[in-house]
Amino acid sequence: MSKRGENIYKRKDGRWEGRYIRGRSPSGRAEYGYVYAGSYRECRAKRQKCLDACREAPVAASSLTLNQAAERFLADKQDDLKRSTLARYTYVLEHYILPVFGAVLLSQLTANQISEFLRRLQKNGLSGKSARDCLLYTSDAADEARSVD
Repeated sequence: MSKRGENIYKRKDGRWEGRYIRGRSPSGRAEYGYVYAGSYRECRAKRQKCLDACREAPVAASSLTLNQAAERFLADKQDDLKRSTLARYTYVLEHYILPVFGAVLLSQLTANQISEFLRRLQKNGLSGKSARDCLLYTSDAADEARSVD
């Protein structure tokens, strides 16, 4: 299956099948959900409804704020990373991520909030690569907090 697009296909039995990522396993692999309908339009509407429900679910269950998780993450990685890499992580966290999400609890951070944040960054002139870096560093900090808890 393609990694982009709607993931909606017509089955041999005539029904339409829509696939969406409903969550992640503890190992990080995608767990898929499926919806079925008689027409493409119905399937797309059902799939979108399920995606919206998944986006509203919290990303991480932790009592830490993103600021605390980022501090732990940087402290933990300090000995493992080159100085220039650590400087880049620190810069991106301090200039883009923490001013917006620093006081937000990880348990209340949703995928929808992060997606909207990334759209705003790109709209304000940040390159796609730098916006993806923001996403990567945010998820790394959250993963680090989850592994500690």
